[in-house]
Amino acid sequence: MADGIAGPTGAGVPVEFGGETLILDPLTLKDFGLIERHLLRRRKNPLEVVREAVKDLPPDLAEKLLERAYEDAKKESVIPASEVVEFLDSLEGVAFSYWIMFEKRYPGKFSIDQCLDIMQGLSEEELEERKRARDEASGLDVRGNSAGQTQTKNGERERKTRRRRRRRS
Repeated sequence: MADGIAGPTGAGVPVEFGGETLILDPLTLKDFGLIERHLLRRRKNPLEVVREAVKDLPPDLAEKLLERAYEDAKKESVIPASEVVEFLDSLEGVAFSYWIMFEKRYPGKFSIDQCLDIMQGLSEEELEERKRARDEASGLDVRGNSAGQTQTKNGERERKTRRRRRRRS
């Protein structure tokens, strides 16, 4: 990724998608929150899974397993970064991230399912190119580290730099 005006201004990246050239807007921190919520909703509740599985077990063993499931359920409100990265690298994750990114500039143009259908029709090479474009638009380097902008409440873009943070303090 080159330094210049594109990153700090949050300029999108043109991509071929669904037979059109569209601008892919950056993923923001808020978007990563949406991705986390999406992943949380897909998870099964450990209590429900164990409750069904322990029906025929002795009561003392069933109680221990339910207690363990309860402890696991309390920890399930956060998705590890590694799981987010794994999801974003999957076909479904690429489609979901494109849907989020297109919604900013083209609200309602695509559904999540339409994005997935289009992605499923791509070759492996084309899918990798879509991942690179997404990461470029979002200011991510090859290791997934953010080098770009964040979006403030009023829609302005700010460059994340130590210098700016020092000036504010």
